[in-house]
Amino acid sequence: MIAVTERESTEKVTQRVLGSTDPDTQKHQRISRIASEYCFAPRTAHILDVADELQALGALAAGVVDEDGTTAGIVESRELTALLSRPFARDVMRNHTISDIIKAVRTFSANENIFNIAEQITDDLKGNSTVFYLLADESGAFRGIFSSRDMLIYLSGVTQEDIGLARKLQSRLVREKDLVCGNTFEIASSSMTAKGVGGDFYHIRTVGDDRWLISMGDVAGKGIAASIVTSVIAGVLDMFDFKNGLSLFIKKLNSYIYTTFESEKFVTSVFLEYDERIRSMRVCDAGHSHVFVFRDNRLMRLSTAARNLPLGIIPALDPVFSRFTPREDDILLVITDGLIEQENGNGQVYSMNRVRDILERHRESAVETIRDQLIKDFHRFRGAHHLTDDITFAVMKFNDQKVVL
Repeated sequence: MIAVTERESTEKVTQRVLGSTDPDTQKHQRISRIASEYCFAPRTAHILDVADELQALGALAAGVVDEDGTTAGIVESRELTALLSRPFARDVMRNHTISDIIKAVRTFSANENIFNIAEQITDDLKGNSTVFYLLADESGAFRGIFSSRDMLIYLSGVTQEDIGLARKLQSRLVREKDLVCGNTFEIASSSMTAKGVGGDFYHIRTVGDDRWLISMGDVAGKGIAASIVTSVIAGVLDMFDFKNGLSLFIKKLNSYIYTTFESEKFVTSVFLEYDERIRSMRVCDAGHSHVFVFRDNRLMRLSTAARNLPLGIIPALDPVFSRFTPREDDILLVITDGLIEQENGNGQVYSMNRVRDILERHRESAVETIRDQLIKDFHRFRGAHHLTDDITFAVMKFNDQKVVL
């Protein structure tokens, strides 16, 4: 319906020419939800009247409708302003109607899904200028105007909500800190994401009597896409029945990642299966190669026979294992590459020498202390420099307590 107000001129009071439709206040994903302009005028309205009222309202655009109320196009405030700023333009345009300057734009159904329309206007969203679109109901009647800017604002809000949800989900699956104690070992772990969500993961669980699985990996890429893969892997690790062995699990996980993500994502990872009864560890290194042992005051990279490709690169993977027998005073360290690729403000990289110094100074301390000291030293080193990658590591200490056979 057309709202009526008074507008004073030098000699008379005229009726307002602009009408308006009601905003869509329902919580749903119809495109009418993001409309930002609701004014419309009949195509017979005079240009000067429309221009003055748009300026008074601060509206960016108005719809133009035919006699039967169906949408015919729009007029934009910026274009009206530019037109009427020319010399003598107001005198020239005094008797002209907006039919003379109507602009044809794309019209969408007010009930159409926001995301469907977002796909249709992708090119406009990439441009620097604001593009306007008309909304109409089933009969073609004017229901509002939305712009490419409105769409970008909405999508940005959705993205922030998705990131928040992904962050909550990932924090439940991959804890910032964790501590697990077995009969012959203790392991303390930590994970920090560079963008709130990320592609690093670790998982520690029992897989049988006195057998433990320690998994760590790094999904290629960062952000939400990587976190999706991380969440999938964490869920699979938690639910898989390992009674048929770790090798079968790795084969199935590799096939799943390859098939699901079609080689767009791959995962460097390492799986350590520790048998407390015989105090022996099997290691499957899938393109990770960041497993270290601190022994006799030396920090050495563990030889893991890293002949396996990262998960998800080829459809079928036949995992190769190596074996490691820990000593009582060994400290095992598993990291992702973000730890040793982090730079500080001077362009220096956090090195394994700093890690070795931490392990040497605190070799008699509990694993939680070692972990926390490593975190503290890492943040002291990087200072105000931002995290360039996700940071995940686990510290494992062995003791001399025997498992009763």
